[in-house]
Amino acid sequence: IRVDRIDAGGRRLEVSGGGVLPFDRLILATGSRPRMLSLPGSDFSGVVSLRSLADARLIRELSAQSEDVVILGGGFIGLE
Repeated sequence: IRVDRIDAGGRRLEVSGGGVLPFDRLILATGSRPRMLSLPGSDFSGVVSLRSLADARLIRELSAQSEDVVILGGGFIGLE
């Protein structure tokens, strides 16, 4: 389904072909891929990206074993 218009005030999506889908809450998730580092050491174990639940679980596991953490990235996920 392709969304042609978001009517936030009316809480509905106008979709291609003239249909309408109502919503209570809307998450706009456009998708993305993390930009991987091309630096020496970027292939070391413990260098991870955060894009999935599995990534979050791995980061939680690694952080329990770590004293120092470096976060690279100023986007929404990096700052979160």
